[in-house]
Amino acid sequence: MTAISRPKRPTRHTIFYQLRETLDSPGCPVCRLSLASVSGYLESFAYESVNDLALRDHLRASLGFCSHHAWQLLRRPSGPFTVAILYADVLSHLVGQMIDHSPSLVERLRRGGISGDRLAGRLLPGAPCLACQALQESEDRYLSTLLAHLSEADFSAAYRHSGGLCLPHLTRALGRTVSLGDRASLLETALSYLRAGLGEGEGSDQALASPAEMLFGAVGALPDRRATPSSLIGDEEGWVEPDAGELALTPDDGCPICHLMLRTAAAELVRLEAGAAEEAATLCCHHAWQILDSPRPETGRKVMEQARLSAIIRVTEWAPDIGTKQPSILAMVGLGPEAAPKGDRMLRERGCPVDTQMNRVAVGYAQFLAGSAELASLRVGPSRPEPSRLCIPHLRLVLPCSEPSKARALARLVAAPLEELTSDLREYVRKHDYRFHGEPRGRESSSPQRAVELVVGPEGLRAVGGPWRPRN
Repeated sequence: MTAISRPKRPTRHTIFYQLRETLDSPGCPVCRLSLASVSGYLESFAYESVNDLALRDHLRASLGFCSHHAWQLLRRPSGPFTVAILYADVLSHLVGQMIDHSPSLVERLRRGGISGDRLAGRLLPGAPCLACQALQESEDRYLSTLLAHLSEADFSAAYRHSGGLCLPHLTRALGRTVSLGDRASLLETALSYLRAGLGEGEGSDQALASPAEMLFGAVGALPDRRATPSSLIGDEEGWVEPDAGELALTPDDGCPICHLMLRTAAAELVRLEAGAAEEAATLCCHHAWQILDSPRPETGRKVMEQARLSAIIRVTEWAPDIGTKQPSILAMVGLGPEAAPKGDRMLRERGCPVDTQMNRVAVGYAQFLAGSAELASLRVGPSRPEPSRLCIPHLRLVLPCSEPSKARALARLVAAPLEELTSDLREYVRKHDYRFHGEPRGRESSSPQRAVELVVGPEGLRAVGGPWRPRN
């Protein structure tokens, strides 16, 4: 007798049971588990891998970690010491890229030296952030496991009873090949949660936390997939040049462009809070949560309600045939546009309004600095920002706007404080040796934080430059 073979049931392994357990807790399960994975990775890196010579080439190329994960590493109990070891090596690499760029004789005759654009390219990350890689791998692992088991009755029931995936992870799940039944489970669970509103206790911050996570994702749980904003350099209509009043507010320490971007972000958030809630659906996760931290809870409720209504419309458009239309043959086997719409089509058509305005301001300021008298002569005026205080991401933005000779001189100017900071980091490491632990502490005590701020920008600001991209 010939038996008809049945599809093999996916193995229930540790990843499955982690997902199943997390479904019983509020929030997006993929966000929660991915954050835990990255936290574990950074802890392992700090205690086991910071001196791993096999990773050093990659860490030099990636310029350490991205903005979010560099600050996350620094805030760990052993973070400052780990950062001092790592970024002393990274800064030495950057100084070499800024100073040791002797072109060939042919290039010197043809170009008169290396251009600012090519010099900026030397300062771009040449490899992805290792923590972002761990985050991406974790997201793929948990999404794949969830989709593999979603057709199983007990797991599907648990999933439908939970809040389901956050909207960003729902988008990425639907971008994969899923059966019509699994797609229905994903979308119906999302619609059920979204239509439930903000729930009880609307007046408390706690009531907003779960809806915000389901609409925008948890902070730090989403791999950075923003477009590189350097393309704005060619769009003169998008530039926003600083006025005299803004320049007068530039503090005496830190990167002047970073300070201006932080003020721009604060002003944009106030504008959104004041009545532009219709743009809430296009906010990135980072700035959505900043609005929720507003001292006025009614503002957060208004923004979340607008984002929720917009999300309902989007999810409903993704599922026009659920329960009402006979699926096609392709959809029944998990193929075709009905079953697996492209994830890119479901991403926001517009970028985050706060990010967009900050990038316009940053490019305008970079153009201003590149053409300013101070940069032309590399002198520091009493009421002008000091070019040597530029962070690395914004130095990369100014260099392509500068003439070759000015760009090279600016790179040498910025390299000098980098060398001093590298010495401070090494002194910080030396004084953590038990033989020198009793020596008095000096300016090296703040060097780990200064190093992270110089390489990736201040905490809470995702600096211009976008995520890592393969070099041409």
